[in-house]
Amino acid sequence: MGSESRVVEPTDAELGRIARELREIAHGSSWSRTLATGELVLKHFFGGNIDEWHTHRRQKESSIRRLAQRPDCPLGKSALSEAVSIYVARKDLPKCVDALTPSHVAIALRLPAAQRLAIIDKAVVGVWSVREMRGEALLLKRRAGERRGRPRFSQARAALSQFKTSLEALESGLELLGVASDTDADTVGLLERALSALESRLEEAQARVLALTGPGLRSAPKASLVVPATKGRLAG
Repeated sequence: MGSESRVVEPTDAELGRIARELREIAHGSSWSRTLATGELVLKHFFGGNIDEWHTHRRQKESSIRRLAQRPDCPLGKSALSEAVSIYVARKDLPKCVDALTPSHVAIALRLPAAQRLAIIDKAVVGVWSVREMRGEALLLKRRAGERRGRPRFSQARAALSQFKTSLEALESGLELLGVASDTDADTVGLLERALSALESRLEEAQARVLALTGPGLRSAPKASLVVPATKGRLAG
């Protein structure tokens, strides 16, 4: 009789140690940082076993989310999961990916396996930016029929709802910063890294919104996003 692998939730103390290790490797180059992060998450959550990652990655999402939600963790859940995917895939990718960034590879990994190497080769030869590669990947998905019918509209509306929720969370954070007094250098450093990551993801979100525009885009009345008034702001 085969034995089933039991999913064990890490303790808060263990998550604290992992967060500390993540902070220690957060200052390397993009490739070294991403690969070290992927290896670290794979080791602590899946025993370093790639087969275990393939089998139980969904069961471990709550544990990785708990880690990402800690104030001392420098990365969000999506970045942690993406780092593992890149780390696992790296050994099977050509050496030429070193000329790209982990963000390029992350885009390629979202495509079917048969298309990944081709788009990586094109990105290297064409010296594509991340935005250019994302646009090409989007075209490939459209050609494959991914965006027929209503999905684009419904998914875009769902994204809008998520952005509104994120905006409300950001406003709450601004209010807290406006009255903050008990702080320390470590907390300020973590805040700066979190804001830097937020800025990077915002640029990516803006690029994806721009990629949605095209001749087939349905016209709709202009709508404005109402931003709630903030009670306190950081002094500039």
